[in-house]
Amino acid sequence: MTADLAPKSPATTPGFARFTWPDLAIVLAVGFGLANAPVANFLARGPAALGASELLASILAWLLINGVQLLVGLAVTYHRFGEIRRPLLLTRPTAGNLRAATWWGLAKAGLTLGLLLALPAALTADGGGEGGYPPGSLLAQFTFAFFFGAIASPIYEEVLYRGVFFQGLAARLPALAAIGISAGFFAVMHLPRVFNTISALFAGLLFAWLLHRYRNLWVPILAHTVSNGTLIVLAFAAQVA
Repeated sequence: MTADLAPKSPATTPGFARFTWPDLAIVLAVGFGLANAPVANFLARGPAALGASELLASILAWLLINGVQLLVGLAVTYHRFGEIRRPLLLTRPTAGNLRAATWWGLAKAGLTLGLLLALPAALTADGGGEGGYPPGSLLAQFTFAFFFGAIASPIYEEVLYRGVFFQGLAARLPALAAIGISAGFFAVMHLPRVFNTISALFAGLLFAWLLHRYRNLWVPILAHTVSNGTLIVLAFAAQVA
């Protein structure tokens, strides 16, 4: 299958993979349909019925959800282009890419902390991980939160929302429009929790811009990891203190 990786229209951003509209619809459906607590709770019933602890059942449920989401993004890419790394811009990052991702990730974490302080408590009370954390020791909860919040989520979300969805828009629309629209959909995915939705809007804008700027998906992935990881470490450190 021929890959259209460099659209020639002057109104679009060159160098991005032209995913089809059905491709974009598929990744949105997977993102909206699976990444929520009710689905995780439903899937956790199986392991729980077999005697698994609530913590283990939750881990297995979220592994299944995040794994399916990632596989769908990779499968859509492979089906469309016959390869994965080049269309998703998963080429080896440079040292400059890694430095930029780290600093922008820390900046995003700082912005989120600023929002926590600036916004009314009514808007920030529902922040945190989707569905909260299952019962267990503080170390077990931290491990759960860090793995799914700072490792799994950045990988599958960046593949779906920036690697596929943003690129599909950027291949057809001006850069600012593609960045704004993709960020809007990314924010809506975090509803109904208000603070997470607000934070996700800024995250979507930043991570889409990073992909536009550096043309390497590892940059928003690492920035996402640094941002989420920093916030998770600070949140659990506050509990210990």
